[in-house]
Amino acid sequence: MPSRDNEWGWPTSKPRPAAGGIRARTQRGGFGATPAGAHWVELLEGGTPDPRMQRGRRYARSGQVVEIALNPGVISAKVQGSRPRPYRVEIGLRKFSAAEQRTVSHVLDEHRRLLVELSAGHVSDECFAVLRQEGVGLLPASRQELTLSCSCPDWGDPCKHEAAVLYLVAEELDRSPIALLMLRGLEASVLTPAPPPRDTPERTVPLDPDLAAYWGTADPLPAGDAATEPRLTAPVLERLGPFPFWRGQEPLRDHLVPVYQAAAAHVRARILRSEEASPDAD
Repeated sequence: MPSRDNEWGWPTSKPRPAAGGIRARTQRGGFGATPAGAHWVELLEGGTPDPRMQRGRRYARSGQVVEIALNPGVISAKVQGSRPRPYRVEIGLRKFSAAEQRTVSHVLDEHRRLLVELSAGHVSDECFAVLRQEGVGLLPASRQELTLSCSCPDWGDPCKHEAAVLYLVAEELDRSPIALLMLRGLEASVLTPAPPPRDTPERTVPLDPDLAAYWGTADPLPAGDAATEPRLTAPVLERLGPFPFWRGQEPLRDHLVPVYQAAAAHVRARILRSEEASPDAD
């Protein structure tokens, strides 16, 4: 007997396979690993079970979302359903007014540590709390603040296609909560408030024309037998974090780490002037 997931009792249709779709990294359990992502999921699910949410999670995990773009005030996506052409999904989020942007700029000017965090792509709980105290919420207060649109015939709010996109956005907020600022339409100048006025004019010290005096003397490089294994594997990848909206079956990091390791071994071999990285090589 076919399953039914709508108020009219229509049989559930099976989606067409989507080649190269965006698969959720969260393949088991709930979505939302950070405060930003968890709040986004709470808005989506509303604390009550809904068959559309279950199907939306399956769509997100199986790669049915074939295209997604985050822009100021709107999230655009295409989701492969049961029909030949993907459905078009648009999710709107109100952009901040000029007054709200000035408030954010003032808060960051007063809390320089939060400014440094934001500039590095991190949004802490403290940042959410401080802005909320000033009447500016980066995250929507309720799902009613989101405007949802899908070209599918399901009138659900949200439908499974919209839900799949929203689950992927939750993962992106886990990875980079700074995306909230872009969705809210905050300008880049908000992250670079004007420096405080100086009491005295800044003096310019001319450079010493003697380059040796400027650069100093360099310590000699260690001998070849001093080369050691790096303490960290693929530190750049660790710093960047998961790739946004990754389309592969496995995490991108798992594919690139062997490349980094092979490159490091090659460099060590060159330093040791050996054809092999083994210290026993002639």
